[in-house]
Amino acid sequence: MDARRLGVGIRLPQAFLTEAATDYLSSKDFDELTEDWAEAAYADLARPVHGKQAPLRRTMLRPKIRRPGNATPSTELGADTGPFFQLADYLEQHGRSHRTRLCPPLSFWAAAYEHLTQPRDLRNLASAAQNRHRLEWAYGLLQRAADAGHSEALIDLARIRERDGDREGAEALLRRAASAGHVTALFSLGYMCEAVGDWEGAEGFYQQAADNGSANALMVLVRKREAAGDQEAAEALLRDATGAGRIKPPLSLAKQRDRDWEDAQVPIQQVPNAGLVKPPVSLAKQRDRNRGGVQELIQHATDAGHTNALIDLARMREAAGNRAAAETLLRQATDAGHTSALIDLARIQEKYGDLQAAETLLQRAVNAGHTSALIDLARMREAAGNRAAAETLLRQATDAGHTSALIDLARIQEKYGDLQAAETLLQRAVNAGHTRSLVILMQMREEDGDREGAESFYQLAADAGHMNALAILMQMREKSGGMAAARTLLIDAARKGHTNAMVKLARRLEKEGDVEGAEALLRQTADFGDARQFSRSGRWPYGLDPDGTPTPPWSTTLAPTDDSA
Repeated sequence: MDARRLGVGIRLPQAFLTEAATDYLSSKDFDELTEDWAEAAYADLARPVHGKQAPLRRTMLRPKIRRPGNATPSTELGADTGPFFQLADYLEQHGRSHRTRLCPPLSFWAAAYEHLTQPRDLRNLASAAQNRHRLEWAYGLLQRAADAGHSEALIDLARIRERDGDREGAEALLRRAASAGHVTALFSLGYMCEAVGDWEGAEGFYQQAADNGSANALMVLVRKREAAGDQEAAEALLRDATGAGRIKPPLSLAKQRDRDWEDAQVPIQQVPNAGLVKPPVSLAKQRDRNRGGVQELIQHATDAGHTNALIDLARMREAAGNRAAAETLLRQATDAGHTSALIDLARIQEKYGDLQAAETLLQRAVNAGHTSALIDLARMREAAGNRAAAETLLRQATDAGHTSALIDLARIQEKYGDLQAAETLLQRAVNAGHTRSLVILMQMREEDGDREGAESFYQLAADAGHMNALAILMQMREKSGGMAAARTLLIDAARKGHTNAMVKLARRLEKEGDVEGAEALLRQTADFGDARQFSRSGRWPYGLDPDGTPTPPWSTTLAPTDDSA
């Protein structure tokens, strides 16, 4: 169950399962094992439960089917190590729901390191170990994944080596990943060269990355040309990459250029005073020159078939107050088949008071299949006082899968005094994951003077894991019942498994001098797989062992991966 919930594939090697099982047994149970305990266990688990599914059944790997010219000698067929077993679905579900708070024992990690061979399985487990602050096992499993051919694992290892000051080791790992065709590795190598002033080397890596589809690398090269004043060369790079079909950067570059142009319009008096006068002026001039390239870049995007660029640019124009340009671009997008632009067009019409035109456009969007437009239509109908029509539209939106419409429905019920219906809808919204929007309604209840009602809604959101709601609820409890009431709330949230609450409580305990209690909570947070909540604090710098004790010092250079491969 632990292997599956942490990302291992459905076929589990018997050797892994047998070795991993030992630390799951108590000392008494382990001492009572017979020599044939493993065989007996597999036989027992292979029997169907209640006449249906076996808890653990043996499974076979299908032989790879090869074309005649690439046939493999029959002696090599089935050479994969085995046998393999597959866990029943109901046990997978049980493990995911009931073992979330537990970190697997030492034998699990050791068996995975020793017996698992699939690169994806190894990297998934490395990620699970990292999230649980089991850093030594994370690094070891990453090594195994890298040696098994997982290029992403090579990059992960390189980042660790670079973080630990081993630039040479990091570069060697990145070169291995780059030789395997990983574009991110090429970009990272370029960045490392640039960081030490080797632009010639950096440019080579960036160019390779751009040639293989990296928009980020192309942006670096383009901006370098622009910084040198060679605008023609910058545009040529862009045209060549787009024309060759290697990359789709025009939209992202156009967005950046457009943002730069808008920034240039800010009055110089608003630029923070750093003792410099000329740079803001010259920067504004440079950005203003760049504005002329935006339209060309957008044209590149549309010519290449990326007509969605029109919508993004239209939003920029509208945000800058240029209504006419925004509407023109949105109509072009609509004509090009992007009917979602109708929603943007409708919002502009509504903003400027043309409600009839807005409704017409939204109805066109709905007819074109954009059911999210139902929510906009409903809001307009409700604003016009047509409650029944608004509710009908919102229910249609909910039925179409837009569960955020439940929030609007609840707001309408609350507005007209049907609080019970509002609460029912809010509970449905929480169950659908829309806890962030609930805070607005909670604040509305509080503004109406209904503190008790507001607190009940905050509790609802806090129980769903919304930490902003929990923080507000704590403040409310502190005001009404003091620190003790707030602490009780935090403890309750921590018991329910909200790791943010666990970390907050740990910090409080530490301030109060209860270091042991604080560290116990942080260990639980790590076991949940949320060690990022505290991993940057410097606590337990070498990680934790599977049993939760601090790992003794270890070094990434003591067990290097095979850099010669």
